[in-house]
Amino acid sequence: QVDTGAWATCESPYETPELADGRHNLKVRAALDGNVYDPTPVSRGWTIDTKAPTTTVTQAPSGTIESLEASVAFRSDDRWATFQCKLDDGDFATCASPTLFTKLTEGSHTLYVRAVDPYGNRDDSPAEVSWLVTIPTDSGGGTVTGSTTATLTSGQLVFPALDQPLVLPAGGLSFSGDVSSTGEWTVAKEGVVFPKIQQALSANGLNVIANISISSVGGGSGALPKDGGAASMSFPAQLKITLQTEGGLFLIPESAQCYLRPIDFRLVGTYDPDTKVLSLDQENVQFPKTSAGCGSLGATFDGVLGLPRNDISLHVEFAVTQNASVSPSIARVSRGATSVPVNCPAANACSGRVVVSTLGSHGRKTRIAVSNFNLPRARKANVALKLSSSVQAALKKAGSKGLPVLVELWPAHAGKAASVKRVRLYDGSAKRKGGKR
Repeated sequence: QVDTGAWATCESPYETPELADGRHNLKVRAALDGNVYDPTPVSRGWTIDTKAPTTTVTQAPSGTIESLEASVAFRSDDRWATFQCKLDDGDFATCASPTLFTKLTEGSHTLYVRAVDPYGNRDDSPAEVSWLVTIPTDSGGGTVTGSTTATLTSGQLVFPALDQPLVLPAGGLSFSGDVSSTGEWTVAKEGVVFPKIQQALSANGLNVIANISISSVGGGSGALPKDGGAASMSFPAQLKITLQTEGGLFLIPESAQCYLRPIDFRLVGTYDPDTKVLSLDQENVQFPKTSAGCGSLGATFDGVLGLPRNDISLHVEFAVTQNASVSPSIARVSRGATSVPVNCPAANACSGRVVVSTLGSHGRKTRIAVSNFNLPRARKANVALKLSSSVQAALKKAGSKGLPVLVELWPAHAGKAASVKRVRLYDGSAKRKGGKR
């Protein structure tokens, strides 16, 4: 008997007639002489789904953008569908919404997104979106417009193995760095500050308290457009763990060097410039097992949290504040330059660091020289800073190879970094329209 149809004689194996999409059921019973039947037929059910899901892009860059990163969000009419993405001439690969694409090259880009339902049906007409990436030149873009700090107002780290998420305390997490005129957000390692988290755990009848200290093991980078829209922040981190009993006895002490590492955070979301609220999320964060320094209790910790796993999520919201603004500074200097201009507070001493970096084809910086400087009280705000011999040598070497060079000045006042000035080096080694740079 197929569905609610009449009983009919059949043989094994049995092939049903063509059926419509939907839920179906087959019952089978044994028969003797056509009038004695098994009173308990076996039953099997299944679903036929031949309809492909549809895909819609809900958020994406359009036209021309001056960023090497792009965030794209999408959805499907099938709530159980997963997604596959293909950028330009690449292959389709599994992706989730939203997806942040980094290290884009200058030029046109096209993204194709298709939904795939649990039965293997996939959208044969993928959603498509295109945009153009341009890399600003000269004084028009890429220069620092100001230091920006994003301070956590609410957030949680969700471990599926725990009954409750780990709540991040307000004010405990912050990102402090520079945002360029094109919305590129750069945060040094020391600019990423995480809160310390305490979590009660229970395993094998033992109640313990886990102290989790999160720290960045590298700088962060992302996007924070001044006019709002898609935002992001990516950075590598590690978790240092200590375990103690409720009575205060340490089972994994600070000296044990117990870590979870590396953990790659790639947060994407949106920024509202009117409310100055930055909302970022990441699904499917991958957490490894604890390190060897955790000892035998590391396996217990792994078991409680179900590590390793890749279904941990982070949801955070920040209040964004702009610190002192820095005007764009483009100085034309030769590759044999011995000084650069510095904007120090008038009548105050000015100190800091000079950082020289070469620029790759995708805007990636490679540091080649660092030097400290200390200027006495100045009679005027703009003074000339004499470059150290090591910095001068680095400029000459980069210039002789025709490499674009960025000279960053990090002035500090009263021991605290106050601003960044970027001086682009014009060395006459690269041919450009209207002259050489």
